[in-house]
Amino acid sequence: MLGFALDMRVPDQPPYVFASVKRGDVQIFLNDISAVRKDFPALAERARGGGNTMYIKMTGVEAYHDQIKGN
Repeated sequence: MLGFALDMRVPDQPPYVFASVKRGDVQIFLNDISAVRKDFPALAERARGGGNTMYIKMTGVEAYHDQIKGN
């Protein structure tokens, strides 16, 4: 719906621990929570749930909204 396409995933077959999607110059990285805990032990205590925190800054948000609102 938002126009993103799968860019990569690791490993090639499930279960995946990492994936990224891309649309133009925008790339979003998605990590499995267990991989985050293993790679970043300092975050293990804070990364208990399956939540997400994100900050996005962009220009042309109104035009983008108009482009996707019919989907």
